[in-house]
Amino acid sequence: MTTARCDQCGRDLPVDRFAKNASKRSGYSSACKECTKQYYRGYYAKHRDSLCERSNRYYYENRALLLQKGTAHRIKHREHISARKHRFYAANRDAILGEMRTAYKKYSPAQKQRRADNTRQWRALHPERTRAFREKWNAANPEKHREIQRRYNASIPARKSQQRWQQKNLEKVRKYRRESECRRRAMKKGALVTLTPSQWAEILARHEGRCQYCGTTEHITMDHVQPLSRGGTHAADNIVPACVSCNSRKGTHTLEDWLAIAQKEEERWPK
Repeated sequence: MTTARCDQCGRDLPVDRFAKNASKRSGYSSACKECTKQYYRGYYAKHRDSLCERSNRYYYENRALLLQKGTAHRIKHREHISARKHRFYAANRDAILGEMRTAYKKYSPAQKQRRADNTRQWRALHPERTRAFREKWNAANPEKHREIQRRYNASIPARKSQQRWQQKNLEKVRKYRRESECRRRAMKKGALVTLTPSQWAEILARHEGRCQYCGTTEHITMDHVQPLSRGGTHAADNIVPACVSCNSRKGTHTLEDWLAIAQKEEERWPK
């Protein structure tokens, strides 16, 4: 049998338009799915109060058992439930976000504060997931991320004062960033990091603020005598001041190798 007649609307429809019912001789309900849905909607609208009262009464009488069953079901079918939620969200993303924004606008200040507190608490309990989500979102939305950062910085008076100070002290800012980047690279490579700002200041004073290799005083940076990539440390006994040019030319060579290369270059291209 490929078709059946609906007892409610009288139409001849394919059997897949009828719900399965083992108690019927044909194996399908006598009414099609559309008529059945329409009937239950009308019944619910007519008896809504009594149905809600009965449902609430049953829930509060059996709350512990229902919560236990619900928890067990979610644990057993966690992957299936998560996949279903993701599929539904992907298919209805714009509508869901629109409803969320509309609902949020109706929140009272207390509700907004409570929601913000709950969000902060969840992020504190799940730092890895929070960080992964932020990195993924920032990578997918670079323009929005930069705009959010600009608005955030502009909304804080201290940030405005900081930005004004940075604009007036560009050289100090660049110097600090170069030193911080140097320290960050050392930590990333797993090198020993013991150099302090006071030690770096002493090294600069000892060399009179000049490059260890060419003697210039412009664009001085930190140079690791034994490169970090070759097991060098970020410590006072392995740091010398060097200009950007010499530091870049030396690269990852040891001091002996670089001096030998520089000597060959001078012999090949005399000044």
